[in-house]
Amino acid sequence: MRGIKEFIIGCAVALLSTCGLMSALADDEEAAFNAGLAAMQRGHYAMAYRAWIDIAQSGNARAKSNIGYLYEQGFGVSQDYGKAMTWYSDAADDGLAEAQHNLGMMYANALGTEESWGRALLWFRRAAENESFESTYMIGLSYYRGLGQIEDKPSALHYFRIAAESGYADAQYMLSYMLLAAEGPTLKADPFNAYVWSSLALESGQVQAEEVRDLARMVLEKDDLLRANLKISECAAGDAACDYTN
Repeated sequence: MRGIKEFIIGCAVALLSTCGLMSALADDEEAAFNAGLAAMQRGHYAMAYRAWIDIAQSGNARAKSNIGYLYEQGFGVSQDYGKAMTWYSDAADDGLAEAQHNLGMMYANALGTEESWGRALLWFRRAAENESFESTYMIGLSYYRGLGQIEDKPSALHYFRIAAESGYADAQYMLSYMLLAAEGPTLKADPFNAYVWSSLALESGQVQAEEVRDLARMVLEKDDLLRANLKISECAAGDAACDYTN
């Protein structure tokens, strides 16, 4: 009995040691990742690369994606779209939305590969499923312009609205433009919501939305303008009273 008891205790100690080692390794990996981010923010790209490369090669998806970005931009390394795609693909296969979106953009912009909106959309859809609103916007744009699929304005509006409600400024602008230009589901101009969405886009830094806002404001009655400004304040503040559907 004593031998069995000692064996069980020995296994427990070994298990605890293994768990402790795994925890320490995870802490080291997170520290390396954060060190790379800090170096990146300071513009020390080569240092960021050195911080990330080992953990990327060990399987860290975020580090893989960031290494891909460094190669895409030529930050700290020689620009190499082929290597960027390799790293993005690896991280995208791990399910990382950021890498899936970036890989889609590589295909859409013919960087390191032939232009293929079909493949771009495949990755944008996967990223959108993982709540990448940048990719949701790109799906809307593909429907709007007929890129990789048949032009479909109602579907474009649908995806722009999803991304707009998440706060994505470019989607807010495109949604406002479509509403003002009578490209919505009713094929009637909606200056009220065009004014709201263009104003929200402007507050998020989308300067092209200013023209839509000004045109919409010109045709709104005073009472509608007051109501629209109240809605903008509620939505910009994340107020529960904000209703995007009205």
